[in-house]
Amino acid sequence: MKYYILTGIICMFFIFTLMSSLKSEEFNSQEQEIKKITLNNGLDVILFENHVVPLVTIEIASKNGSFTETPDYNGLSHLYEHLFFKGNKVIPNQTQYKEKIRELGIDYNGVTSTESVRYYFTLPSYNLEQGLTFMNDAIRSPLFDKQELDKEINVVLEEYNMKESRPYSHLFREINKRMFADYYYKVNTIGDRKAIETANSKKMLNIQKKFYVPNNCALIIAGDINENETLNLIKQIFGNWESGKNPFEQEPPIKYPPLKETQTVIVDQKVNNAAIMIKWNGPSVLFDKKDTCVADVCSTVISLPTSKTYKKLVEAGIAVSMYLWSDNSQFAPSVSFSCTVNPSKVMEAKKIMLEEIEKMSSPGYFSEDEVERAKKSIEVSYLFEQEDVQEFALLLGSQWTTRGLDYYKDYLKNIGMVKKDNLIEFLKTYVIDKPYVMGIMVSKEDQEKYKIF
Repeated sequence: MKYYILTGIICMFFIFTLMSSLKSEEFNSQEQEIKKITLNNGLDVILFENHVVPLVTIEIASKNGSFTETPDYNGLSHLYEHLFFKGNKVIPNQTQYKEKIRELGIDYNGVTSTESVRYYFTLPSYNLEQGLTFMNDAIRSPLFDKQELDKEINVVLEEYNMKESRPYSHLFREINKRMFADYYYKVNTIGDRKAIETANSKKMLNIQKKFYVPNNCALIIAGDINENETLNLIKQIFGNWESGKNPFEQEPPIKYPPLKETQTVIVDQKVNNAAIMIKWNGPSVLFDKKDTCVADVCSTVISLPTSKTYKKLVEAGIAVSMYLWSDNSQFAPSVSFSCTVNPSKVMEAKKIMLEEIEKMSSPGYFSEDEVERAKKSIEVSYLFEQEDVQEFALLLGSQWTTRGLDYYKDYLKNIGMVKKDNLIEFLKTYVIDKPYVMGIMVSKEDQEKYKIF
């Protein structure tokens, strides 16, 4: 689960050093209860009570994103997110809408990923009922005013341009185009420029009718609440939201075909430091749940500064940085190994990366102590994520859409069961001697100067 790995790989290692004398049970005792109830219309309600500050976060999570899109809709899940906090049938005037946001003290935003779209706002807990009503109106009666739609199309196109200006986005794109081939658009969250430019209210309404139905959504309430009182309010406000067809019953999501052959692509970008990334098909949280936990431990072991891999590449001065991580998504899972290097050392780093991958299958490459350290690092990250209620609400929404709350609740228990031999088995199954795409991002000048191919 990359949420735990990427936030914890560096800083959590040092936290672990300070906390290594504490037992696992002492951490687990700090976990707080998450309650889930399903309304008659299919809406999952997730409640997390925390009275540290008098604030509450209200979030709607939908099983939507680029994995649901067709080429002519590619990017419209993200555009829809931009339109969510606009006028609706209850407050049609955008000026009045913004005034209501200020009146209720709302801090709001949205997040779109490959398999999830989430909308949230945080406000004083005494405004909970009005906040729930405000969210209900936004989700159920959007207007998709043409003027506002045109404005947000331009905003999204600016985001598109900004992404194009970032060198790493070109590296990711070229690798993913080869990884997913004809299905690349389903992992391309920012979308296709033409599809964005030609978006209209009818297409937005189609998305709303198909994916924004209670039986495809979860309502997450986290913070300074009383569970019973909050649940009663939710039933009053959201209980008559009509169910829709299961959007995946007739068109189930595609599990993308595995990579058939190894490929290498050179990405020409004017960068001071070059980047090397190797990407394999990985374990799916939907089909290979046990392997996803092993993947997270393996990724953490290799990425920590104590690992043989880190010492061989970073401490030896070959690479500036290196990481291995697993994207345990449902339909486009992957394992990635990346290094940032001086252009003069690209070929040497590439050779060492491939050699180290082969060595990882040997019994002595990992130690039980390293595995336990990695598990502790993941555990600390997992618990730290509950400290910020707003961020935790977002995490719960992400987990609900892509993994399920049971996966999240059992995560530490399953991480605790991972042993050294599981890492070797995982690497043999998904990485060692398996097809991959290697991307090398380096400038044209350095390609010629250092004979990079």
